[in-house]
Amino acid sequence: MSANVSSFPPQTTFVIWTGVCDYMTIFERNLTITSEDIISSIHNSINLLISTGVHKFLLLNLPPINRAPRYTNYTNLTILQNLIETHNVLLNETVIEVKKQQRIRAGVFDVWGLTEYVIQDPQRYGFSNVVDSCIQPNSNNTCGNPDEYLWWDNIHPTTVAHSLLASRIVTYLKSPDGSCLYLTNCGLERKKI
Repeated sequence: MSANVSSFPPQTTFVIWTGVCDYMTIFERNLTITSEDIISSIHNSINLLISTGVHKFLLLNLPPINRAPRYTNYTNLTILQNLIETHNVLLNETVIEVKKQQRIRAGVFDVWGLTEYVIQDPQRYGFSNVVDSCIQPNSNNTCGNPDEYLWWDNIHPTTVAHSLLASRIVTYLKSPDGSCLYLTNCGLERKKI
């Protein structure tokens, strides 16, 4: 791996975004794997990359997948929500810990927060539907206005949703002093609920 890593320019930021499928499986199959187990695996991956010379990271926390169309008819969604929220807290703590122990630059982008902003105020972001999927299960038909939907299918965001995420991440990465660590400094305002 170190030979591959050394071929990247020194200013390369390595992005880690993982865990959604793990939590879907844990929740849907009622497994006993914990958020701590998953974060430990991420921590090990970060340490492995550091050992090969990587020193710049961007980690993305997880979106509120409990709000995805896949889970519309599920009960006990607070279990899934709590797993994801715990993951996100532990991810932040892990990045803080690794930064104290190692000479690296790292941050966590708040995908959870951005998704919640969109769900709470969809029109502001150009969405008319943040509840249903554009593609219905077991159908080849798509909605007539996919650019106004948050969800393509029961779990995956649309191209427009990914574009919004990408533009916010670029803003975050261009923030030289890390002031864009929180979405309020990235051109988003938190709505009072």
